[in-house]
Amino acid sequence: EAAEHDALTGLLNRRGLHHALGTAVAEGGRASGPLALLFIDLDDFKYTNDTFGHGVGDDVLRRVAKALAAQLQPGECLARIGGDEFALLCPGRDAAAAARLAPRLVQVVARLPVNARGHELRLGCSVGVAVFPDDAPSADALMVCADLAMYDAKRMGKNGWAAYRHDAERTHSE
Repeated sequence: EAAEHDALTGLLNRRGLHHALGTAVAEGGRASGPLALLFIDLDDFKYTNDTFGHGVGDDVLRRVAKALAAQLQPGECLARIGGDEFALLCPGRDAAAAARLAPRLVQVVARLPVNARGHELRLGCSVGVAVFPDDAPSADALMVCADLAMYDAKRMGKNGWAAYRHDAERTHSE
């Protein structure tokens, strides 16, 4: 359904993610399986758009979407939930499995070659990880936790990742 998909990338949009997440949380609750949610935000994307134009920005977003989608396991889904923000929904992945995936996503984005009018652009992203039911009891709360973790990753210097923490202890990886 078009209402649940992003026109630029063909991925699920925020509404589509919310629907998929609600379904996965309901199923996870019954099967008592973990569910990881990773928020991925491109670092300094506004600079790319402002400097090289929205055509280049759109191309970057499509390429990032394709590169991230290539990391999916069966049953996982990727969404573009905002301008330069993506979310990866991973049923069955616990905190340890998500902690192995997050740095790989950072590397995949950092390695993407992007040429903008003769300039080689270096992409980076910040990834936040939250896991149901450990970090959050509901789909809405899980989204908030993944978002908070992503902002932790940005605060810690970008181009890295952070797991949601209930306390001050934080995980960060380059």
